[in-house]
Amino acid sequence: WSANMELTRVLWLASFPIFVTIVLIEMARRRATFSLTTKQSPPPPPMATGAPLLGILLALHTKGPLQVIRDTHAEMGSVFTVRLLHRKVTFLVGPDVSSHFFQGLDSEISQDQVSQFTIPTFGPGVAFDVDFATRREQFRFFGDAMKPAKLRTYARLMVQEVEDFFAKWGPTGTVDLKQELEHLVTLVASRCLFGEEVRAKMLAEVATHLRELNDGMRLVTILFPHLQIPAHRRRDTARARLDEIFSGIVSSRKTSYPDGGPNDMLQCLIDSRYKDGRATTKTEVVGMLVSALFAGQQTSSSTGTPPRARQRKSPARCRPRARANHGAARGPRGLRGPAGDGNPPPLHQGGSAAPPAGDDAAAPRAAELHRAN
Repeated sequence: WSANMELTRVLWLASFPIFVTIVLIEMARRRATFSLTTKQSPPPPPMATGAPLLGILLALHTKGPLQVIRDTHAEMGSVFTVRLLHRKVTFLVGPDVSSHFFQGLDSEISQDQVSQFTIPTFGPGVAFDVDFATRREQFRFFGDAMKPAKLRTYARLMVQEVEDFFAKWGPTGTVDLKQELEHLVTLVASRCLFGEEVRAKMLAEVATHLRELNDGMRLVTILFPHLQIPAHRRRDTARARLDEIFSGIVSSRKTSYPDGGPNDMLQCLIDSRYKDGRATTKTEVVGMLVSALFAGQQTSSSTGTPPRARQRKSPARCRPRARANHGAARGPRGLRGPAGDGNPPPLHQGGSAAPPAGDDAAAPRAAELHRAN
C-alpha cells in the first residue's frame, strides 16, 4: 500500500509541470488570437438615430427612402446601419465598399436572410427559397442557356421584335416610357429565350402580371412580405396565374417534344440536371422563367429609361452623337423626323395612354426613332 502511494505521488509530481505547460500554451494561443482578431476586426457601422422601436420609419414616411439614404450617407459616410422595426439594415454606398457585398463569402454575408421577401414573387423551389448549393446550380442552368454562341443567334429575333414594336407608334404621342420599355423587353425576352409558346401569350396577360409582381415590391414587403395589403394580394394573384400559364407551356413542350425541343432557354431549363442526376421539376422551371423575366425586365427598363428621357430633355447634346454612331448605317435618309430636319418625332415621358396610330409613313419614322436611340 505504501509503495502504491509513493508511486502515485511520483507520477503526479512528474505530470504536473506538463499540465501547467499545456495550460500556459493554450492561454497564450487564445490571447494571441484575441489580440489578432481585435486588431483586424473593424468596429460595427454607426447606427442611424431614430425613434425607439420604429427606427427610421417615420423619416421614411415623411422624406421618402432615397432622401433618407442620402441624408444618412452625408452624415455617417459610406457604411451605416438603420433600424426598421425588428430588422437592422446596413447600407454599403459606393463602389469602394459595395464590392464587399458581392465578393464576401456566403458564410459572412448571407443573401438568404435579406432576400426572403422575394419568395412570394419568384415562387417555391428557386432563388432564395433554396439553399446556396441548389441556387448555385440553378444559376449554372442559366449560364449554360446564355453562352455567347447561343446569344448571337438571338440578334435577328431581337431586331425583329424591336422594329415591329416601334412600327406601331405614330409620329407623335404621349407614352409612359418606362412601361413601354418594360413591355418591349418582355416581348424580346419571351421571343428569344422562351420560344413561340411563351411569346404568343406575352402580348397582354403575362406582361400585365409581371407588372403586378413589380408593383408588389414595396418597402413594407421587406419587413412583412406576406402582409395582406392590396399590392400583395394582386402580386399573389398574378403569381398564381403565371404559374398556370407557364406550367401549361412546360407540360405542352414536354408532350410535344419528348426527345428534346427547340434550342432555347425553356428547353435548356427543362433538360437541365443537377449534379446528383435529378431533373428539374415543373415548379422549378416555372420559377426560373418568372425570375428571369422579372429580373430582365426590371434591369433593362430601369437602365434604358433615364438615357432616353435625358435625350428628349437635351436633344442638342445627344443628336450629334446619335448621328456619329448610327447615321452612316441608316442609308440616304439618315436620321430624319416628320419634318425631315434631323429631329426625331416629339416624345414626352409620362402618362399612360398609348400613342395614336399614324399613317403609312409612321412606321419607318418610328423605326428610325428607335434606331437613333
